[in-house]
Amino acid sequence: MLDEVRRHGLEGIELQHNFPHPRRAANEVAGQLRRLRADVLCCSGYKPDLIGWLAARQAKIPVVSVSHGWTGVTQGSLQ
Repeated sequence: MLDEVRRHGLEGIELQHNFPHPRRAANEVAGQLRRLRADVLCCSGYKPDLIGWLAARQAKIPVVSVSHGWTGVTQGSLQ
């Protein structure tokens, strides 16, 4: 996937840490956010949401979480 991203002229970064080490992953993401001077972080999925939330707090930027695939049935099961 990174090759395809780079083929389109975009920067692709492979993280060295992930679960089961969310704090290490968050530290790594926060470092990239600071390096990029990011204004906001957008996440999608519960693991990226957790790591992103931790990283965004460290980088002192807002974070947005996008939920996909929620239906009326899903909402009913949460009540």
